Amino acid sequence: MLAETQGSSQGVGHCGHRRSPSQPAPARRTFWCSFLPAVALIASLSIGLFLVGCRQDAAPPRAVSPETGESYFKAYCSACHHPEGLGIQGGPPPLLNSPWLGGSDARLIRIVLHGVRGSLKVGERTYDLEMPGFGTILTDAQVAAVLSFVRKRFGRSEGPPNQPPRGPITEAAVSQIRRATRDRGTYWTAEELLEVR
Repeated sequence: MLAETQGSSQGVGHCGHRRSPSQPAPARRTFWCSFLPAVALIASLSIGLFLVGCRQDAAPPRAVSPETGESYFKAYCSACHHPEGLGIQGGPPPLLNSPWLGGSDARLIRIVLHGVRGSLKVGERTYDLEMPGFGTILTDAQVAAVLSFVRKRFGRSEGPPNQPPRGPITEAAVSQIRRATRDRGTYWTAEELLEVR
């Protein structure tokens, strides 16, 4: 495969480089010389792509969207609250049009992080059950996504009286509440949650 030839007397040496006429013609490997430009191109492209990928000003990953929250809702919430947010007869309350969804972001975040236990009024009914917390299972972004989905899908379109509808819950808001309540080891009660603004 390798063809070794003597350089010519015209002053062209190894891989096309010029040499002085007084230098003897070195043996050259013409087979490999033809691949050097391709190797140089591949090496420079690889270095360029590596450097672009390592930029510190690269855009951060996108936040989890409410649409992604639907998958978390299906995995963690729908078995108890019903896939359409209708609640379960004799079980947990409905989410559909629940005034709790239009309330404080901090209140909803606390419920998902730590759970709720005891009497809880939704509409005209009072429920006396417990909901476990998911703070040890879900990340801040996942909590924000599921709550944003639930609020968008099941919340009252008009929101609480005299207030505009609530928007999505942010990952930053979840992080702040998680830090503020990190020492909590028990479920919330409705009374405690109603004090949260």
